[in-house]
Amino acid sequence: FLGQLGRQCEERGIASLWLGEHVVTFPAYESKYPGASDGVFRFPEGSGLMDMVASIGYLAACTTTLRLGTGICILPQNNPVYVAKEYATLDFLSNGRLELGVGVGWSWEEFEACGVPFERRGARCDEYLEIIRTLWCDDVSSYDGEFYQLKPCHMYPKPIQKPMVPVTIGGHSRAALKRAAKYGTGWYGINLDPAGTAAVLAELDTHLAAEGRDRTDFKVVMGATADEF
Repeated sequence: FLGQLGRQCEERGIASLWLGEHVVTFPAYESKYPGASDGVFRFPEGSGLMDMVASIGYLAACTTTLRLGTGICILPQNNPVYVAKEYATLDFLSNGRLELGVGVGWSWEEFEACGVPFERRGARCDEYLEIIRTLWCDDVSSYDGEFYQLKPCHMYPKPIQKPMVPVTIGGHSRAALKRAAKYGTGWYGINLDPAGTAAVLAELDTHLAAEGRDRTDFKVVMGATADEF
C-alpha cells in the first residue's frame, strides 16, 4: 500500500508526502494532544505508525520525484547522531528529496517509554539541531553542550542537498515559532483554519524579523487532522 500511495501521489503531481512519528501509543494519556480540539489523541484500535526511516527509504525506492518529509520527527526523544546519520543516508539514497520536519513532542508517556527526560525537551531539541548541522555540514564535527558532548569525528556520506537537508520546525507555541525562525527553513503547523493560520504566521513574522529574516524562501507546511475517526 505504501509504495502504491507514493507512486499515485507522484502520478497526480503531488509535491511531497509527509509521515508522522509515534513509536508507541497508550490505552490512555494524561498528556493533552494539541492536534485535537478536546486534547484527546485517537488512533483506530490495533493501529500505529510505521517507523519513519524505514518507510521513507521504501518510498524513496518506489518514487523518483516525490519529496519525502517527516511530519514530524520528535527530535529530543531521539539520539541526534543517529538522526543525522539516518536522514543524511535517506537524502543520499533519494537523490536529495528529503524534508526533515522536527518538533519537541507533547506526550511525556512516549518520552518515558523511550527512556528520555520530558523536561527541557525544547532546549535539548535546540542542541540536537546544532549537532545535526555540524554533522551534515562540517568535515570534522564536534559539540560541547549541556545535554550532549560529541568528540571530533567524521560523518559520511553527507546529504545531497547543500548546505544541508531543509529543516522544518513544527509546533504552534511561541518557543516553536522562535525555534523555526532561528533554525528552520520552514514551519510545520497542523489543524488550523485560515484565520488561525494567519495569526500564527503574523507571530512567526515577528520572530523571523528578530533573526534578520523574512518568509522569502521560507516554507510553510500545513497539515490537517480529524478529531474523530
